[in-house]
Amino acid sequence: MHRSASDASAHDWRIALSQRKTGGHAAEFASPAGGDIAASALVVDSGLTALRFSSETLLDPRYSVPVKHADLLEENCAIARSAGIVGERWVWVILRQAFNGARRFEDFQRGIGVARTVLTDRLNWLVDEAIFTRHRYGEHAVRELHEYRLTAKGRALFPVYVALMQWGNQWTGLPAPPVDLLHKPCGHRVAVRVVCSECGEDIRPPDTEPVVGRGLMMAEPAMRPRASAKGSAGRASRRSEG
Repeated sequence: MHRSASDASAHDWRIALSQRKTGGHAAEFASPAGGDIAASALVVDSGLTALRFSSETLLDPRYSVPVKHADLLEENCAIARSAGIVGERWVWVILRQAFNGARRFEDFQRGIGVARTVLTDRLNWLVDEAIFTRHRYGEHAVRELHEYRLTAKGRALFPVYVALMQWGNQWTGLPAPPVDLLHKPCGHRVAVRVVCSECGEDIRPPDTEPVVGRGLMMAEPAMRPRASAKGSAGRASRRSEG
């Protein structure tokens, strides 16, 4: 059940915050003016470890106008910000080439076939986002020549790349996997599993729920906790090559 935007503007989005067994307290999050809030209660326990979000959607009034792709980079959401960076066109096929050893502009261009101007723009984007670093290795008659090397931030995308490959092999209509990954130390082909870092069990969507993180407590003022009646709560510029 949802309250209307006009009703929601007159109410707070309240959450009970209870600390660990000692020093419990409560706090409120003020809903943005005009926001549409789910009627279901949100529960927080064990400090900041278990805010359970309702399955209903919190409609943010900022989205009353179309959101541009670039706006995702300003969201207080890891998925939105990640999509704003690696959700750009051509990024994943460029990363595919990089994970398979490509470094030079011509290597990327031959492996992908995209227009040089487009490739230049995407490589510059990945440099600006610190996924690649640019290293000069020579000179051409009209330009400097560079290699594009994955940074630690870029290499951290490798598990995502492997998972995306596995998803594509299964769900995009391919008659069979065109490429598998071989784990050289053991000699077996790789299959991706997502497991709990604590118990080692496979993780499925029904087994998880979003819980409050420190980033939510540090969010913009409209979403920060405030004292309740029950207690207190405490790009780098782009360069061209092509």
